[in-house]
Amino acid sequence: MFEGPDSPLDWGCLQKTEKENSLDSLVMKLHALCDYYSPTVLVSERIPDDAHRSELSKELSKEIPLFAKEQSLESKQFDRHEVKGVFSVFGAVTQQNIAELIADWLPGYFVHYLPKKTKSWETTHPRIYLFYAIALALSYYYIRD
Repeated sequence: MFEGPDSPLDWGCLQKTEKENSLDSLVMKLHALCDYYSPTVLVSERIPDDAHRSELSKELSKEIPLFAKEQSLESKQFDRHEVKGVFSVFGAVTQQNIAELIADWLPGYFVHYLPKKTKSWETTHPRIYLFYAIALALSYYYIRD
């Protein structure tokens, strides 16, 4: 949640638990967050149908713009290529580069969340997805301006 490009408000994650393995439960969480923060824009990832992602993620990607419309909110979606395109302008081409750039841009907020660089054979550190969510929001501000 951002108030502006250099003003993060909350960076909690909307996560599912084993009990909440449904689109309805995630939309209810999103509704609660929107009720609490009263955003004007919802920015999310556009996930293509042929992407190697869970069906729930694909469904949620389609549901967020519909939810935004019902709530009279602006909705903007970016796919991974668009986000990488924005950050490549600044020389960041990998997930780790993007995370490091965000930590530099917003030093008081995210430096301590920055995961260590992983080797090519290691799995992606879960905190890298926090930075990807931030990259989505910052892409909105970059493209809008």
